[in-house]
Amino acid sequence: MTPLAVSEFSSAGEDLNLKVVDLAAKCDLINTQFKVKNRAKVNFSGAFDYQNFYEGKIPATLVNRD
Repeated sequence: MTPLAVSEFSSAGEDLNLKVVDLAAKCDLINTQFKVKNRAKVNFSGAFDYQNFYEGKIPATLVNRD
C-alpha cells in the first residue's frame, strides 16, 4: 500500500470532496484505485450506533490527479 494522507475533507452527500496526498510520491508509477466507507454515528432511541451511507470502489471517472 502507498502511504496517503487526507489534505482536505469538505461538504457532504453528493458534493463530498476528499483530497489525499501521496506521501511516497509514487502515484505516477502505480495505478491507484480508491475504496471508501462513509459512515456516521447516529442516535437511535438514545443509543448511538454507526450507519453506513456508502461503501465501495470509487469509479476512475470521479478521481482527478493534480
